Amino acid sequence: KLQVQEPMHVAGVHGAGGMLGSVLLGLAADPEDCADPRSAPDWCAFPGTVTRSLAQLGRQLGATCVVAVYAFVATWLLLKVIDAMMVLRLRDKIADLGLDLYHYGQEAYSGAPLRCASAAKLPPLDLSVEDPLSVSLPDWLRAC
Repeated sequence: KLQVQEPMHVAGVHGAGGMLGSVLLGLAADPEDCADPRSAPDWCAFPGTVTRSLAQLGRQLGATCVVAVYAFVATWLLLKVIDAMMVLRLRDKIADLGLDLYHYGQEAYSGAPLRCASAAKLPPLDLSVEDPLSVSLPDWLRAC
């Protein structure tokens, strides 16, 4: 297991969806009839732009791979710099409970199971604290 903390599922939603959309452009673009905007039929969505072909599919796949490698390396470098300046990982207790429940007293997605019995009756959280992770854990969280 990679032990990556990604509570918002950004890579799974935006990364995978964006990569799939980028690659499929090579197959879902207008046909070759739409290549010349002056003679393109009326039904062409974007005449004179990208047309579908195996060559275009290959270009889209190559560009998507380059962007994925760049995004990974840039993110890794930024996280290393941030980690050198401050703590990047959550305390295990907070990570197990979940940030949404810790910060806001509720789960982000309806129907998500509560991770501890005492979290069902949460007192209001003190959100006025600048860095809630720097203070001691709330009583209800210690009970989990």
